Amino acid sequence: MPPENPDFRDYLSRHYAHLGDQARHREGKKRQLLHTYRRLLPSSLDAAMLEIGPGFGQLLEALRKDLGYRNAAAVDVSREVVDFCNGLLPGSTTYAEDTVAYLRANPGRWERVFVLHVIEHVPRGDVADFVRAIREALAPGGRVVIELPNAANMLTGSYLRWADLTHEWGYTEQSMRQLLESAGFAQVECFEERIPLEFPKGLAANAFRSFARFGQRIAYKGYELSVPKVLTPSLCATAVRPAERP
Repeated sequence: MPPENPDFRDYLSRHYAHLGDQARHREGKKRQLLHTYRRLLPSSLDAAMLEIGPGFGQLLEALRKDLGYRNAAAVDVSREVVDFCNGLLPGSTTYAEDTVAYLRANPGRWERVFVLHVIEHVPRGDVADFVRAIREALAPGGRVVIELPNAANMLTGSYLRWADLTHEWGYTEQSMRQLLESAGFAQVECFEERIPLEFPKGLAANAFRSFARFGQRIAYKGYELSVPKVLTPSLCATAVRPAERP
């Protein structure tokens, strides 16, 4: 990500909070994140994990405080985000003017790197370098976990793409797979975000999403296009850094 970008200096208070993803929603957001990503977490509580762009720190808090991962940390280009997350979890988050430089200064260090709603902010000309730096920062066999707006969703794709002036690009599962594979990742998997089946909000949300998914599938088929596997508002992806060859 670009160093000292003024758009991210007060991103939490000036923009991100207006989207409703605020600290008071932390518990619900943590449940959703764990419902979606828990299967991808390492078995060892000593595993080194990094989140790039932790926002309000929900995932970081879930990993460190709720699940007990002792070596989960974060990095961000916004001092506001760093201060917020360190206030929540002291010593958890590092400020770095240049994320790519930070990653390359720590080769092979992490078993997991989480990049949730970050890649869409990276300029198109820089994103391949950014993803390659993530691969280099992972240990062989380590895994990247990504979430971002899903441009293939006919109902929300355009809105989420253009709702933020700092969004640089949009992705579908096809372009995300292309990006990860071209950066040297293997075992690429794209999948839908998951909402816990909690009464009544979670049940209602899941019912609506099933109906919306059905309608979108019909529309794609009607236009004689291949039907995407992922049709939720957020696209989730994971991939593995291949083990080094002897």
